[in-house]
Amino acid sequence: MNEFDLDIDATIEKLNIPGIQIGLIVDGKVIFSRGYGSRNLAEDKPMAEDTSVGIGSLSKSFATYILCQLVSEGKISWDDPAYKYVPEFQLSDPNSTKKITILDLAAHRTGIFRHDALWYLSDRSKLSPIDAVKLLPLLGAECKPRESFQYNNLMYSVIGLIIERVTGISYEEAVSKRILMPLGMVHTGFSHRPINYSLPYACIEGKIQEVPFQYIPAVSVGGGMYSTALDILKWAQFHLEKKTLMEEMYTVQMPFQKSPEGDIHDLGYGLGWFIGKYRGFEYIRHEGLANGFTAHLSFFPQKNSGLVILTNSSSDGISAINFIQQTIIDKILGLNSNHSLPEVKPLLNEEKILETVPSQPLQEYVGDYNHPAYGLIKVRLIESQLTLFYSQMPISLSPTGDNQFLAKLTALQKFGVSPWLEVSFSMNSAEKISMIQVPFEAFRSGKPVIFTKE
Repeated sequence: MNEFDLDIDATIEKLNIPGIQIGLIVDGKVIFSRGYGSRNLAEDKPMAEDTSVGIGSLSKSFATYILCQLVSEGKISWDDPAYKYVPEFQLSDPNSTKKITILDLAAHRTGIFRHDALWYLSDRSKLSPIDAVKLLPLLGAECKPRESFQYNNLMYSVIGLIIERVTGISYEEAVSKRILMPLGMVHTGFSHRPINYSLPYACIEGKIQEVPFQYIPAVSVGGGMYSTALDILKWAQFHLEKKTLMEEMYTVQMPFQKSPEGDIHDLGYGLGWFIGKYRGFEYIRHEGLANGFTAHLSFFPQKNSGLVILTNSSSDGISAINFIQQTIIDKILGLNSNHSLPEVKPLLNEEKILETVPSQPLQEYVGDYNHPAYGLIKVRLIESQLTLFYSQMPISLSPTGDNQFLAKLTALQKFGVSPWLEVSFSMNSAEKISMIQVPFEAFRSGKPVIFTKE
């Protein structure tokens, strides 16, 4: 076993990753593809380079490539307003609705925060793309269109609808006919293979656990595909060869406002790709995150090279990918490399629960709270324990004073995020509890979602 294999095995062991697939292209040729670890821990089945795994947001580049095709065929224009093809597309501000173009959707410059909790944590995940899109006018904007980068999976659902209405076939069929079949990507699609597939895993409560496959029609265009390292290598080679048609995909369409920091940084977002610099080299990449899976695909046009890393862990996959990709990329680019395995940081800290006497009698917080897009939150008092229910998911609330409570949202651990949330209640002029604010995405600096008491 060589030094590289030892590094991968050490990564799997230290970072709680059941399995990893790696594929490498150098000078336009596939020089390496291999699976490591396990795709099924209970049955001790090995991960291989042709094992089916979720690729999350690597799915986005398939949608943007079809848009490139349709533009080249004269069927659409990047500057066409989205509502031209999808009249159901509406935002809270009518003027913004009129301004949003197909390019804005693809480059995440609509001004609408991502609101992933809307579809990940609730029964909204089962909505069809068109029904999910109809929730957009119920979500306020963070800023005006094209003002700042606001990553949003729901906007790719709009793209899928545009593709369907222009081509006259389903989005899945368009991807198959226009990309998968011509490239021979026979093990890629919108569900895992019936055989040789990996189970999804995450580290929860400090232990590697199998988590459910999650099929989310609401955002399947932007994050619902499954593939293998061997198939993604074909996609990568295609990208390296088809530079003319894809040039716009690799151009910054939404610059990032922050000044670049360090020698590895992003400059902005193209069309389904982050565009940046890696120690002076042009760097095109995207990550994917799905329930139990993490993925990475990057290109270095100056070296005609690319790298694929797929894992079956959504909690620690990013840490593993960051270490592995830098180790490999430095060798491809001929750079000095001295990267260390990251430390595993515990997400749980029970000492955070320092209960105090609640500001109001617990019964005062009990009730039904509603948000027009997110739906209903129920707060109940069960055996002297205040409990929040969202989509049948119980979350215990521990008072910390001043109408604030500490909540433990265990589902966040699936993505390597601390489960602790600071939930707060607000009172109206009559000194009655009238609202609850839940910071589902505080880890992304997202604003709390406000639910009003019915």
